[in-house]
Amino acid sequence: MPSPDQFVYQPEANTSVVVPIAAANIAGSLANWANPSNALAAGTGAGSTITADGVGVTGILQCAPAPAGTYALINDAADITKFVIVEQSQTNRTGTYYPGLLCCLMNVGAQVGTAEVSAGNAEGASFVTHTQTLLKASIFPSGITGSMLKNGTYGPGFFIDNNNIGEAGSVAVRSVTMQVFFQNPIPDDGGALLCEA
Repeated sequence: MPSPDQFVYQPEANTSVVVPIAAANIAGSLANWANPSNALAAGTGAGSTITADGVGVTGILQCAPAPAGTYALINDAADITKFVIVEQSQTNRTGTYYPGLLCCLMNVGAQVGTAEVSAGNAEGASFVTHTQTLLKASIFPSGITGSMLKNGTYGPGFFIDNNNIGEAGSVAVRSVTMQVFFQNPIPDDGGALLCEA
């Protein structure tokens, strides 16, 4: 199969917003997520929770894969450009500093690369909605093709990386959704293109 950079691409398109079909804790040294499936419950309940006290990295709450049919419009040679992740989170601090929630891209139970983005913090009793954009350039610069996407279990992962002994507290996550943005290659005959007068 030709590499993605050998194609000329159509304008960016996207899948619908979907709720991943499963959530699981990928064990970490500092702490692990309780009730992972609760992260997928929309707008009600306590969500999936983790308590991080001390220096280290927690387990990762992996939310994947997407429901069947999500990638139906993505060509095998498509270039995946970004993942947009939305979730509600709540943080309760028990130390000097609250634990910071991070979002990364996961596939087959492992983090894709080492990059992550802040998933925001909202200290207190109320859940707050946050949006993360996992861009190809910074999160998966080696690229993901449509074929790789369809044959993997790509989805968001959430974790805490405490680097100060004063960081302590609990985080809850719920209402996780994901959306994939992509560019399909232009067919040799250009048949799928529309012209605008």
